[in-house]
Amino acid sequence: MKNLLIPFLFLTPLNVFAQSILLQSPGASTTSYQEFLKSHKEVISHVEYTQGRLLKNEIQEAQLFQLGDSFSQDVATTITLLKKIQNEGPLTLLSLRYVRDLTEKSLNLKTTNQERQELLHFYCKSVALLSEGPVLFSCPTQFTSLQKLAKKYPHLDKVFIESQGFSLEETVPLSPKTAYQWTLVSNSQSPVSFFGTYEQLLNQQFAFEYLAEGTCDGFSTKDLDLELMNRGVIYFSTECTPRIQSHEKKKSWVAEHKPWLYTAGALVLGGIIYSMKDKKMVVNTSLLK
Repeated sequence: MKNLLIPFLFLTPLNVFAQSILLQSPGASTTSYQEFLKSHKEVISHVEYTQGRLLKNEIQEAQLFQLGDSFSQDVATTITLLKKIQNEGPLTLLSLRYVRDLTEKSLNLKTTNQERQELLHFYCKSVALLSEGPVLFSCPTQFTSLQKLAKKYPHLDKVFIESQGFSLEETVPLSPKTAYQWTLVSNSQSPVSFFGTYEQLLNQQFAFEYLAEGTCDGFSTKDLDLELMNRGVIYFSTECTPRIQSHEKKKSWVAEHKPWLYTAGALVLGGIIYSMKDKKMVVNTSLLK
């Protein structure tokens, strides 16, 4: 079975394998996994899939748009709503822009010292992660290396700060006292999310779970969402990349032709009823015993 997989990959139409998400099994070589991704454009990595999910949150964006559209002079209410939205999940790219513009307006209003500090946390977070346009207010940021995080969790492939992705080798501008939504992502293990400062993140001890375990001949998965179940492919080796849920299984003839059978049955039944019009029908119940 495994030996037949390579010709199957090349002979199968691309739309069968299109948009598949490649999960790395625990024992698979990371180098060969990456090489497989490069040579098979019809699949994406688990990191890319996660990034796509983080970049989209229409409900969050609508909430921020509504907050900006009905902008209030009540700074306390604005801060409360921003906190609520932030606590519900990472800010998308569009949301970061909304937050920057909204807090910029609020910082021009009369505020208490506490309110100003809270607004600056939101403002400085957004301008630092966006790295676009002028910075109108002083932001105490510092360039922070993610190397400590890499040493603590060597299996990680990428870290997302809000919805912005960074490699573990990068240095990023962060505010030491500002809380961020962090998502630690691997191609082989389930993502872990945390809300807090970078220092608080480093003080955590997270337990990661493999996305899939076992061998090519028999494997199990851990709490995958429906999309991963439907689109997921597990990389054990170049010769073995089974789908989590096969879309190639043929339906039975009856299942495939069920709609046609219902229609045909209805037509036949209708013909029988019409042919028996004005005739008596006798049922011999003894035959049914």
